[in-house]
Amino acid sequence: MKNIRLLLIISLLLTLGALAVLIYQTNHKKRLIKEDLIEISDIKYGLFNVDEWPDIVSEIIAKKIDELEVQGKDKVKLEKKIADFLHDVIHDFEKDYYDKNRNSFSGIIKNIDASAFDIFGSMKIRIPEFSKQIVEFLDDPENKKLKSIHHC
Repeated sequence: MKNIRLLLIISLLLTLGALAVLIYQTNHKKRLIKEDLIEISDIKYGLFNVDEWPDIVSEIIAKKIDELEVQGKDKVKLEKKIADFLHDVIHDFEKDYYDKNRNSFSGIIKNIDASAFDIFGSMKIRIPEFSKQIVEFLDDPENKKLKSIHHC
C-alpha cells in the first residue's frame, strides 16, 4: 500500500512538473508574441506612420531621379510614357469635372463653358510639349543639384 501511494505521489509530482514546464513555455511564447506586436504597432515605424510617407516616397523619388540618365531612344520612350500618363490624368480630370458639375444649373453652365472654350482639348494638344519639358527638367543636372540640397 505504501509503495502504491509513493508511486502515485511520484507520478503526480512528475505530471505536475511537466505541466508547469509546459505552462512556462507557453507563457514565454505568448510574452514574446505580445512584445513583437507592441513593437510592430509602435508609431515610430514609418510604414505605419502616415505622416512619414511623404518623406519616404520623396527619398525614393529623389534616388531614382539621381539614377536617371535619359538619352536617345530612352528619351523618346520616356516622353511617350509621360504623355500617356498626362493624357490619362487629363481625361480622368475632365470626366470628373463634367460629372461633378452636371447636377446643378451653375455646374451645367460651367460644363457648357468648358466645352465651348475646349479647355481640356487645348490641354491635350499640349501634352507632347509638356512631356518634353518634364523629361528635360528631370534630365537637367541643375535640377538634380537642387533636389539633393532639399533632402540634405
